[in-house]
Amino acid sequence: MSKGNVFKILAGLFLAVAMLMGGLGEALAAPGEPGPKITIRLSHSYPVTYIRHKSALKWKELLEKESKGQVEVKIFPAGQLQKSTGEMDAVVLGNVDMVAVHGGQNASLVPLWDIFAMPFLWPCDEKNFEPAWKFKTSEIVKRVMIPKLEQKGIKFLGFMTALGCAANFSTTNRAVRKISDFKGLKMNTAAGWVRYEAVKAFGASCVTLPVTELSTALSQGTIDGEFSTFTQVLTSGYPVKYLHWWPSWTADTGSAFLMNMKKWNSLPDDIKKIIDSYVTPETQKWTNKEVLAEESQAVVELKKRGMQFVEPDPGTIEECKKRVSPVYDMFEKKYGKESQEIMAAAKAGAN
Repeated sequence: MSKGNVFKILAGLFLAVAMLMGGLGEALAAPGEPGPKITIRLSHSYPVTYIRHKSALKWKELLEKESKGQVEVKIFPAGQLQKSTGEMDAVVLGNVDMVAVHGGQNASLVPLWDIFAMPFLWPCDEKNFEPAWKFKTSEIVKRVMIPKLEQKGIKFLGFMTALGCAANFSTTNRAVRKISDFKGLKMNTAAGWVRYEAVKAFGASCVTLPVTELSTALSQGTIDGEFSTFTQVLTSGYPVKYLHWWPSWTADTGSAFLMNMKKWNSLPDDIKKIIDSYVTPETQKWTNKEVLAEESQAVVELKKRGMQFVEPDPGTIEECKKRVSPVYDMFEKKYGKESQEIMAAAKAGAN
């Protein structure tokens, strides 16, 4: 063997040993040092003034702090990264890592989530959302509804809030005090057949527009009203005149934080634990308080601006419940035995 070949072999061995020692050094140092930087891209379709964006900011703040900077959460609000109509597909495919969505979007993948759109199912007032929360934390939600969502390639991180009982709607030119006042109105509502059927039962028609387009649609008369919180009306500056609060009108939104399953599985166990045991629950608690405080303040501000608050005539709510009862039957027939079990649990939570 020539000297040149000997030198090449020795050099190769030296390099291999150096690389091995370097890797060993890193492995030995790893327990006391943070792992590689992790980035989570969180997308949602709501304006930065909306509570879901603020909730996402709190989630980001807590995770980045608790992970000691190992995780960076990049938030893309107002449909910057993905429009609302494509958010669920995007998180399934991994085009985004995480989304903050309402229950109607979940129902686009798992129709049983339509239960959260049922109007007048849970009694509530502006400070009592316990009946809806009782159902959210029920055994059947954990046993049936969440696993069905996760089978689609999505990790359910948790509901964004214990609240979300959106009993408010606004109109531009007509006060709605009884069911007949709905006739001929075109209302914007979150997507889903349940909401559509409920609105139709009152004689109105409905569409679903991106939140960012509502002000323009209301100004131009494309729609006559919309369903949302008073806070959203205030912060978005909707050009409406009449504000309505009908207890249990649109039930609960089922809004949640979801993550692409492959992204979730790629996270270190300690980061998963932080998210499950601290970040998501604490974000939920913060959001609960923030929602109630914001809604109370919004009512004060909207009254100052001269908007009229309209209450339903006596007997109207009971008549509404009768009108939408066929929608409950449609849900149970549409999805079979599981939907019947889910509806029974939801009604039990209401009592």
